Amino acid sequence: MQNKTQEAIRELHLNMGSPIYHTYIRDFKVDGQAPKLKIEDKTHRYLIYELPKPLKAGQQAKMEISLRAENRGFTNSGFNREIVHNGTFLNLGIFPSFGYSADAELTSDKYRKKYGLPEKKYLAPPQNDPYGLRTLLFNDDADYVSFEAVVSTVPDQMAVAPGYLKKTWEEKGRRYFHYEMDQKMDLFFNISSAKYALTRDEWKGPKGQKVNIEIYHHPTHHYNLDRFVKSVKVALDYYSQFFSPYQYRQMRILEFPRYAGFAQSFP
Repeated sequence: MQNKTQEAIRELHLNMGSPIYHTYIRDFKVDGQAPKLKIEDKTHRYLIYELPKPLKAGQQAKMEISLRAENRGFTNSGFNREIVHNGTFLNLGIFPSFGYSADAELTSDKYRKKYGLPEKKYLAPPQNDPYGLRTLLFNDDADYVSFEAVVSTVPDQMAVAPGYLKKTWEEKGRRYFHYEMDQKMDLFFNISSAKYALTRDEWKGPKGQKVNIEIYHHPTHHYNLDRFVKSVKVALDYYSQFFSPYQYRQMRILEFPRYAGFAQSFP
């Protein structure tokens, strides 16, 4: 991490992610030293640590953090749809984020008025706003990052993460998948694991570019796979001609259960 402000940073504020899980920090070090926990707000899952030494303007420090997240009983509201028997779909919310998050604020004007708060404005910052210029689409606490992940799952499932598959192996009753992205990317990702069947094909661009097409689907959901592949090829033809060349070596489509009613795209 790097201090990009003009003042020294003496504290580190952490949001502990989704309240569905019981998440706790197993090990936490900054440049090899353990920060001191000053405040722990269990209600809002907010932690404030005092750094071993202030991080001066422009300085960098190496942060290492080990977490464990687990379910404990049943919650009064909400439910865990991320980790399931067949079709796990994890996102960045399982990890802590830096600094204050507006996601916990009241959004209803009715309730904001009740508690004496002004109406919440959702306007995007002006194009020349310094904060807006350095904030990415999905988060405001990171630049583009180098991404690498090793994910383990049960032996009869496949785990999928952003990046290119470097290696897969089995060890002590678990199946491991090692992914690595060959260029920097936004800090936004998902990790999936399921009993997938895999359909493969290849697209060839007008200048000889080759893109691997992979469709990860439930084994009995084999309908229209040829149309999926054709749609990807037609889209790559069109977008490469009228927008820009496709910048990756693969295009993957993953199915996950209808516990969630959304779709996402990422490299």
